[in-house]
Amino acid sequence: MIISRNLIPSLTIYSGQQGEYWNKNGDKAGDGLHVLAPTPNLVTDANKSGDHNDCSYVLLYRPGDYRIVFSGDSNNKTWEHILENHKTDVANIDLLIAPHHGRKSERTYDFLDILKPKLTFFGNAKSEHLAHSAWDTRDLPFITNNQAGCMVVETKSESIDVYVTNQKFAEAANEYTFYEERLKAWYYGPIV
Repeated sequence: MIISRNLIPSLTIYSGQQGEYWNKNGDKAGDGLHVLAPTPNLVTDANKSGDHNDCSYVLLYRPGDYRIVFSGDSNNKTWEHILENHKTDVANIDLLIAPHHGRKSERTYDFLDILKPKLTFFGNAKSEHLAHSAWDTRDLPFITNNQAGCMVVETKSESIDVYVTNQKFAEAANEYTFYEERLKAWYYGPIV
């Protein structure tokens, strides 16, 4: 088999489209993966400007009545599209996987005023590179991989439970923590 070294990445699933396993429920609640971004225009603009963050996928996962947003490397134009077209879907979400892994970037964080995530996960980075202040000024809770190690989310009909692999972090956050052998992680607590 010959593999070309000149592969050009191709985005073919866009916001608003439907497929067998994504956006199936449209605007209805229920389990499912919903593509919020990119759009063909965002991809075209990103290719022209060379800033490919605005053609990053942003996905909404709905396990039951809960909402989890995976925000990829989305930037300002992406969030303008999402807030204009999917505001109800992303308002007051349960969990946000932070854009750019929570790193500071040349961007506005106004989208947080709508999302108001009950909890946000940041990726690994030195503290001085993380956008703590955007969350702190809005009094929005977050945890980082630096603090917690790996973060595991278990969705149930009555709750979303968070587990972490750093025992000391779990113990500091929850005096009733316990080790869940099945998940190989310590109980951090529910998202409330």
